[in-house]
Amino acid sequence: TAIIPQVIKANQVMYSGASNGAVREWVLAHNIKNIKFSGAMWEHSGWVNDMCPAHATPGTCSMHGVINHVCLLYTASDDRSILVWDTVTRKRLGRIQPPNQTCGTMRKMALSDRHLFVGSSNGIIYVYPFEKTCERPDRHECSLAAGPIRFCLQTQLRHNTDAITALKIGGKHHVMDKLFSGSMDGTIAVFQLEPYGYEFEHVWTIDSHKSSVTSIDMSWSHMYTASDDGCIRVWCLTTYCLQRVLHAGNRVKCLFIDEAHEDEETTNKAVEGTEKQDLTVEKEIPCGYLYCGLTNGYVQKWRIGQWM
Repeated sequence: TAIIPQVIKANQVMYSGASNGAVREWVLAHNIKNIKFSGAMWEHSGWVNDMCPAHATPGTCSMHGVINHVCLLYTASDDRSILVWDTVTRKRLGRIQPPNQTCGTMRKMALSDRHLFVGSSNGIIYVYPFEKTCERPDRHECSLAAGPIRFCLQTQLRHNTDAITALKIGGKHHVMDKLFSGSMDGTIAVFQLEPYGYEFEHVWTIDSHKSSVTSIDMSWSHMYTASDDGCIRVWCLTTYCLQRVLHAGNRVKCLFIDEAHEDEETTNKAVEGTEKQDLTVEKEIPCGYLYCGLTNGYVQKWRIGQWM
């Protein structure tokens, strides 16, 4: 009976987060009638704002002995905590909380190769390492004889004072070298990610949307940002110049980009028109599609060219 703000997929399993704090797991099947509820992870005491699966292991994972497996699931909640779950046993492995009681609630997450980035309701992005390491110079819990603890807060990035509403890691040609942060005030902050250390410089601010930024996604050369102002803006990932504005006609809440592939509709029409004349058909130039979810219940589909 609760509101479901997000649904994600990992390991052929669907996870749904709810406003009552529950995270439910559903086993996917080829036939949608065979999708079954398999269990719940219910330790959050507030709205589940975001869910993020860990990176899949390139080989056999050490935790479960499965090839190309997502072992961990991160969930962010209004109860001011991030919970780390085992995707096989559905047991909680850890709890990440902000450094003090003045911090905001946990809203959005993004994963790089080395770090977990958590955006909060007070405009701050908290940075936690995956490995059991610590580079902080001050004296804290990791300075004890037991050594570094898991998920020790290393640094904080300031966007502004409004809530973080979108986080995305990426860059041109899908190089994961920048962190993009969307805010409730309509701005987008760009941070440069370094392979070593924690000097993540704030390199750019985009101020174009007239309302809250709700989603950020990227193709190989462009960034797409959605907003409650009913527009999707397309940006060049090299210059951060606005390339185009797509008017959706309603508030846009989520984006998904299906990268360039053959346009089946166009190719089929070409085949139908030429099958009687010549069996050799020239294939259409590959294209991609942009999908956006609106608050009126519709999903719009936009065709994007190969250079986008």
